[in-house]
Amino acid sequence: MSAQERLRRAVEAIESAAREQHERRELTERKLIETEAKAKAAFRKEVDAAVRYAGHMEELARREKEAGGWATGKTLSDNENVMGFEVEEDHRPVEVPFAGAADRTESTAAPLPRRRRRRDDVDDDEDFSTTNWLD
Repeated sequence: MSAQERLRRAVEAIESAAREQHERRELTERKLIETEAKAKAAFRKEVDAAVRYAGHMEELARREKEAGGWATGKTLSDNENVMGFEVEEDHRPVEVPFAGAADRTESTAAPLPRRRRRRDDVDDDEDFSTTNWLD
């Protein structure tokens, strides 16, 4: 093997190493760009959610302020579900479900007798009258 042959092989090895290093650097940069893009997308989603949450909290604070500082369920609920007090145009009176119900004034069922528990009926496990709770 001559000196020129060894020189040629050494140059080829150096070029190969340089090419491999260049390819690795490009791969690392490409992965960095992809990771940054994914992180930006995830961060953008979190920011959007935080903006929606802040808007919701501002709306709840506005409703609480309008209600005089009372943060109740009715105050903080949507206004679409609030019951009105005025008479609606299509309001019809409620009819009695069956005839004769309005004529009934007293109940036909007899009241159930109440049974009192005697002291003997109580189990010993339930009787704590002799326990001193201060010890």
